[in-house]
Amino acid sequence: MRVARLLLPAVLCLALCACVSSLLIGNQLQSRLMWALLKPLVGFDPNQVNLYEIPQVKQRMTDLLGDYYEPTVTLLRTADQIQQEGALIYVTSRVLEEVAIAPLPAEVAVLQEQAGQVREVQEQVGHVQEQVEGVQEQVAEAREQVQVLRSAAGMVWNGDTNQLAVVLIERGVSKVFAEQPPGGVQLEPVWPGSMQSLLDSQLETLVAPESGQGQ
Repeated sequence: MRVARLLLPAVLCLALCACVSSLLIGNQLQSRLMWALLKPLVGFDPNQVNLYEIPQVKQRMTDLLGDYYEPTVTLLRTADQIQQEGALIYVTSRVLEEVAIAPLPAEVAVLQEQAGQVREVQEQVGHVQEQVEGVQEQVAEAREQVQVLRSAAGMVWNGDTNQLAVVLIERGVSKVFAEQPPGGVQLEPVWPGSMQSLLDSQLETLVAPESGQGQ
């Protein structure tokens, strides 16, 4: 049974590659075939079933992401399960975090200069130790500033619209890529609830060229 389940996507993949349709996004035949291809894989590790090497998936991701394909797939390979939420079939990578030292703000240089000046006064007068310590504490706090840079990716396919969409976060910079239908009408991607943490109001949305021939 397990063998048959794993062979089914390969058979359906051949059917998909042989299928020629006039529209990709919104095409019901393509959507049904993709559903039959991806649905049996839900619950599996995407790396074990070679999700990203399935021709129909790989071609669409390559067309959609362009130069961002490799970094996106690298992150997606950290996912351990293909998931489903209603008509959405998706994978979400682990969130990788990198701690980096933030550039010191401009006021630090001023504080350091002030500390030096106060130290000179202390040496001359000998009664401003408290002020020196206060300035030094401010400088120390500024030096401790760090940034946590996040990297992650999520890919979702919508069975209702046959739209493929990807969110990519590289070192804290977020981008969304979404396939679009012909005609100039933008189709907003639908995201599963568990992927919402990857989305925020500062995302840069990049849309794919209008989809033409089915792959």
